[in-house]
Amino acid sequence: MIEVHAEFPQREVIQANAVVDNEEKTVSEVIISAKPEITGVTASVDNETGTPYVDVTETGTGTDFSFDLAFHNLKGEQGEKGETGPQGPQGLQGPQGEKGDTGATGPQGPKGEQGIQGEQGPQGPQGLKGDTGADGFSPSATVTQSDNVTTISITDKNGTTTESIDLSGFVETADLSTVATSGSYDDLTDKPTIPTVNDATITFTQGGTTKGTITLNQSSNATIALDAGGGGGSIDYINGGNA
Repeated sequence: MIEVHAEFPQREVIQANAVVDNEEKTVSEVIISAKPEITGVTASVDNETGTPYVDVTETGTGTDFSFDLAFHNLKGEQGEKGETGPQGPQGLQGPQGEKGDTGATGPQGPKGEQGIQGEQGPQGPQGLKGDTGADGFSPSATVTQSDNVTTISITDKNGTTTESIDLSGFVETADLSTVATSGSYDDLTDKPTIPTVNDATITFTQGGTTKGTITLNQSSNATIALDAGGGGGSIDYINGGNA
């Protein structure tokens, strides 16, 4: 129910009781002596809460007038939050927004496995020539000999090292016999006389039949079988031998 605050100047007002919403109320009836003509009605509503009411303001005189209705406290108090409804279908994708600021760098992730080695790239340009280095040191060696002692001296960047070799226990090549360097039997002196060995062949016969032969310089043994109780036999010496 809205409480009405109204002002109607120069109007005859008749009041009566009536039952509204099961309650007895006073109803005011405005009696206008002449037929009115409403030239305009305006209304406004505020954003306040409380007991609702309306201010009615009449303007004009005679039969030409207008009304201004100002409603107050129509907004109800905020109710309790209802249950969340089911999720609706996804809407259409909106236009892409502007790029935001770059965020802070996150922590470094774990190191991944080593990838396959790539192909060798092209050779780069030759670099600048470096500064000239310090002068090097060329080593030197000297050899001196006094009697049977040979002295060798080597000088390098660390100094001079000297070693001596005593050759008194050695002989020179010129003092050796020819066979010492050639190894040939023919270069020996005072060679012994080797006697000549005859290469005779011995033939064994029995009863006029040859049983076998051997040579005096053969390299292996030989066995010749003779018949037992046979007739007389003979041994012939060939190549200068006797029979």
